[in-house]
Amino acid sequence: MLLLVDIGNSSTTFGISKVRNKYFSWHSPTNITGKKNLFRKTQLKYLKKGGIDPDKVKAVVVCSVVPKLNVKIKEHCKDLFKNSRFFLIGKDIPAAIKNKYRKPQQVGKDRLVNALAVKSIYRIPALVVDFGTAITIDVISKKGDYLGGVIVPGINLSLKILYENTALLPLLNPQKPRAVLGKDTKNSILSGIFYGYSFLVDGLIKKLRTTLSEAPVVVATGGNLKIMKPLCKEVDYYEPDLTLKGIEIAYNKAINRVK
Repeated sequence: MLLLVDIGNSSTTFGISKVRNKYFSWHSPTNITGKKNLFRKTQLKYLKKGGIDPDKVKAVVVCSVVPKLNVKIKEHCKDLFKNSRFFLIGKDIPAAIKNKYRKPQQVGKDRLVNALAVKSIYRIPALVVDFGTAITIDVISKKGDYLGGVIVPGINLSLKILYENTALLPLLNPQKPRAVLGKDTKNSILSGIFYGYSFLVDGLIKKLRTTLSEAPVVVATGGNLKIMKPLCKEVDYYEPDLTLKGIEIAYNKAINRVK
């Protein structure tokens, strides 16, 4: 049994690999990942819910964009999944895609495994949109190389910044606005954020298409995918498990290469 872990800036996703690219998955705040007792309690709750025996997990594969937690997650996983081997994307196994960033080490491993998943499952060239703490749009060439992309502050981050830097605006949870025209403060903020981001993402997709020699497929993922799905018109496919799939593909490529 394979456990896949995607450590993001705000949330960490755990997924047990099932047959036919299906996952039993759950989320927990990233800030508890470094706290051993809380981590153990939280993971045991979800494992029990899924009917999963921790001793049957044979490998834990982690993709992390929070380097300070990498040692902690390894310690906690080795303690909880006693029969497992631990692998960290970028250290123990590669992301398995050619990275043409000017400074390759600056690219988040989540962006690379997302690109790998799209390259492996869909077609190339491609654009990959991730609605996470930051919204990223990444470009994969016709040759299958990771070329780079665009980064903007994400939805939750923007809502938090509005609240923290104004005297009267409330802190809101992400939710679909009633209409483009906001008739109260809450819906004015939600309209500005969600319609604004949908126009931004669609506009960037159109612009990034011009950097490629032929029309790319556009695949989206990320924590705010469900809310953004009906608003973004330039996305072809919506893939909530894209990062988990990319982590599993990277692992399988590395294991098969060793064999």
